[in-house]
Amino acid sequence: MNEMNENYSDEEERLRAALHAEAEKVTPSADALAQIRRRTARVAWWRRPIVVGGAVTAVATAAAVVIAINTLGTDQGDLSVSPADSPTDSESTVEDAPDATDDTDQDGDMALDAPEDQAQEESEEETAPGDGADTEADTQPPSDDTGGGDDSEDSSATEEDSAGPDEVYMAADGYALPVYYVVDGRITREWQRVNTPENALVTAVHQALNGPSFDPRYETPWAPVEVLSVEVVDDVIEVNLASPVELAAGAEDAELAVQQLVYTATATASHLIDGVDGALPVRVLVDGEPPENLFGRLDLSEPVTRDDQVDVRYLVQIDNPGYGSDVTSPVTVEGVAAVFEATAVWELRRDGEVIDSGNTMTEEAFVFSPYSIDLGDLEPGTYEITVSEDDASGGEGRDPYFETKQFTVAPTP
Repeated sequence: MNEMNENYSDEEERLRAALHAEAEKVTPSADALAQIRRRTARVAWWRRPIVVGGAVTAVATAAAVVIAINTLGTDQGDLSVSPADSPTDSESTVEDAPDATDDTDQDGDMALDAPEDQAQEESEEETAPGDGADTEADTQPPSDDTGGGDDSEDSSATEEDSAGPDEVYMAADGYALPVYYVVDGRITREWQRVNTPENALVTAVHQALNGPSFDPRYETPWAPVEVLSVEVVDDVIEVNLASPVELAAGAEDAELAVQQLVYTATATASHLIDGVDGALPVRVLVDGEPPENLFGRLDLSEPVTRDDQVDVRYLVQIDNPGYGSDVTSPVTVEGVAAVFEATAVWELRRDGEVIDSGNTMTEEAFVFSPYSIDLGDLEPGTYEITVSEDDASGGEGRDPYFETKQFTVAPTP
């Protein structure tokens, strides 16, 4: 034992001796030091200056320490010493037991209540492009649309639509319907036109499920089916189909087929009916009843909502010009895309030869946002425009998504 410090009193020396004797009996575990350092962020209490008020206090303290040491580790097990001001077992810390009223995310970070105006902004963003609602993209038809947006006419579809489908066409006038089809395992939108909006809901759903599309690449996985009615009821869009309801494609396309229907119904309703939210759920009915085993595999007893756009939509699409449409110079190509670094590439062909090419930027990267390409004045004739993802992988990844539209430039009057 080291020589006693002459500045200590007899009581303090006895206390030191008692502590030393008990400490000699303890063999800490191999990782005890690491555990102690983790649990104590301050100097251990026994290294602080000891102020003893009297012999009785010193002896009582020594006895308490001896008991504590014996309890903590005399069996050569884990030795862990808490700081003197640690909470007792009945207390809790933020790390161990967050208060039930606190919002804590999965990473353990405390989530503070957002200000009221911020909460309002987040609520409004729930229907922003990229989260599945697609409100912006579906409520802005191609720029050559001269119908469906004229406030001087009744341009709203009815909330209850049970008449048969109207004839659709691809032209620069009429009421635009956002109809979704399937291409390469994803859904994509084609703007089709009708003369009146009264039967727009039934017409759009009928076109999506039965086709045909104007673009030859687009398909529908549904077998021919009759659309009995489409109506908005208590913030739910009800689509009533007549049995039998079957798939023309394989059963693996069942969920995609339902999303094709959901996107078409919600997009058309929000586009043509005032006050209807594009994120409304869709209740699919067969002969007036919700099916529990649609296509032999899907339980649709509850309404269905849109899946996130980037999960189900084709990532590049051209809205204008439509496939096979007639346009006049100057020509502007418009569409939406969700692409890497907000960059897409394009080529303009005539008679199979590339006559122009370049890059275009979307407003945002990785989410569906608009782009436009100014092709300028083109000579009369038939052209093909292709817009594609920029291949960031250099050929090492999947094939880039691309969209191609054929159109004809009419002679200038």
